[in-house]
Amino acid sequence: RKMEGMKDFIDKAWRGFLFRMSIKVFHRRVTFLQRAMRNCIQVKRIVQDRILLPHVWMMEREMLNEVLGREEGVKQELAAKAPTFEFEHWRAEAQHLIDARGPLYLAQAKLRILSPVEDPNQ
Repeated sequence: RKMEGMKDFIDKAWRGFLFRMSIKVFHRRVTFLQRAMRNCIQVKRIVQDRILLPHVWMMEREMLNEVLGREEGVKQELAAKAPTFEFEHWRAEAQHLIDARGPLYLAQAKLRILSPVEDPNQ
C-alpha cells in the first residue's frame, strides 16, 4: 500500500522535475551566452576604441599634413604621441580577454554533455 503511494508520487512528480531541470539547463545556457557576448563586446571595444581609432587618427594626421605640406615635425610629433595611446598594453589586454574564452567554451562543452534532459516516456 505504501509502495503504491510512492509509485503514485513518482509518477506525478517526474513531469515537474523535468520541467525544473529544463529551466536550469536553459538558464545555464543563457548565462553562458551572456558571458560570451560580454567578453566579445569588451574585446571589440578595446580593439576599436583603444587600438584602431588611434591608429586611424595617426594615419589621418600624417596624410593631412602631407597634403598641406607640413611634413617637417609631424613624424616626431606622432612618434612622441604614440606612447600615450599604450598600444601594447591594450593589445595585451585584448589578448588576455581572448585567451580567457577558452575555459568558458570548455565549460559549455562539458555542460552540454552533462545536461540533456529527455522525457523518459518518449
